[in-house]
Amino acid sequence: MTGHVEPWDAGGLYYTAALALGGCLCGSIAPKSLWPLYVGCVAGQTLYLLGWLPTGPLLPVGFVFVLLWSLVFLAGAYAGSRARTRWRARDAQPPHGGA
Repeated sequence: MTGHVEPWDAGGLYYTAALALGGCLCGSIAPKSLWPLYVGCVAGQTLYLLGWLPTGPLLPVGFVFVLLWSLVFLAGAYAGSRARTRWRARDAQPPHGGA
């Protein structure tokens, strides 16, 4: 979509925003344990890296990028999880005021 082979080479905040928003969405859907979401993000990016990108001597660097960039996904998942938890807690409170 951006014209670059590696997603992290895309200009601007495209890759960062995509990971953060994807994490936020996943965290809001499954707010309990976040480590499986991180593992899934790493696994998905690794499969993409091995299956669709040209490999070469810098492949280990690509793996490090995947591990580090997936932390952005994890932060988004945490934010989505917290938002859902707070939203549900707010909806569960009885209305204030008397009648």
